[in-house]
This record gives sequence, C-alpha cells and structure tokens, in this order.
Amino acid sequence: MDPFDFFLVSDQFGIPAETDGILGLAQGKQPRGFNVPEDFEVGPLFLDTLDFAQHITEKAFSTRFSDTFGESFVDFGPYREEEMSNIDEMVDIPCNKGFFYSSFPQGVRFGEEADGQEFALGGTEAVFTTGISLSMVPSSLSGVFFKRLMENVEEYYEENGVFYANCGSAMPDLYFMFEEHWI
Repeated sequence: MDPFDFFLVSDQFGIPAETDGILGLAQGKQPRGFNVPEDFEVGPLFLDTLDFAQHITEKAFSTRFSDTFGESFVDFGPYREEEMSNIDEMVDIPCNKGFFYSSFPQGVRFGEEADGQEFALGGTEAVFTTGISLSMVPSSLSGVFFKRLMENVEEYYEENGVFYANCGSAMPDLYFMFEEHWI
C-alpha cells in the first residue's frame, strides 16, 4: 500500500515467535514534552492512508484483548459487534490530542478485582502502542507497580530501572480502568 513498504520476516530475535509483527500508530500531531527540530515532519499516517485508499469507512481502530491462548487483535475502521463477546463491555476510550494515542486511566489493577491489588493513578497518562514491546511506568509509580507485578515471579532482575524476567514467567493479569470499566 503506497507509501508503506511491508516486509516478510522469516526469522526474528527479541520478540516471541508467535508475534506476527509490530505496527506503530501515531496521530501525527506535534509531540508534547519533546524538543523537536523546527523542520520536524510527520510521515504518512497509516489510518489516513487506509482511509484515502477507501479500505476503511471510518478513521478509527478498535482492539480485542484476550488471554495468552486467545485471539487479540487491532481492527481498523468502525468496530464490529460480531467480534465482541458482549456489546455491553465495549469501552470508548477518550484519547488526548497529541502525537501518540494516549489517555488518562483512572486506575490499574493486578489480578482479579477481589484481590485488592488496585490503585488509583492520579492523572498519569498512558500511551497505547504496538510499536514497542516494553511497559514503561513513571518513576513516581514504578516502585509499587513493579513490586506488585513481580510479586510471584520466581526469577527477575532490575538494572538501571529496567526489570527483566523470563518471557515464560507467570505474571498477574494487568487491568486498567477507563470510563469506570476495567479492561
């Protein structure tokens, strides 16, 4: 799809073999909080290109999250009810106007609701991305966040604020609250 080039990757290092690829999405607005050169330009945007080529009828995307063995995906264009387990569980997340797709979650939770492992985020912004395979947490929250996340992980180590664990390690499910819904 012009102007995008897609590549077949037959061998990869650093991401799980079952991962099909990483697609970075941006809104294309001026990045906040970064010193960018005056001649900074945003390249072609994927949603704009899909819309211009009439591959989608609405410049939107939706996601479906499932567990390790389920099917998670990003769907471009208007949402499709047939892909939802329950239309009542749909959450329309308000996005900030910026370079990345981001929003302000109300809280974060580890494991099931009854476990008491939830806490408020107090206005900390979350960026939605498939462009990196890392979870970055502000230093003001990282201590309690990673303590709870790694609580039952047998082997991990921290180096310069980065936590490393075996990809096969069982970790608690992580939920974010948006619009009074845990997702």
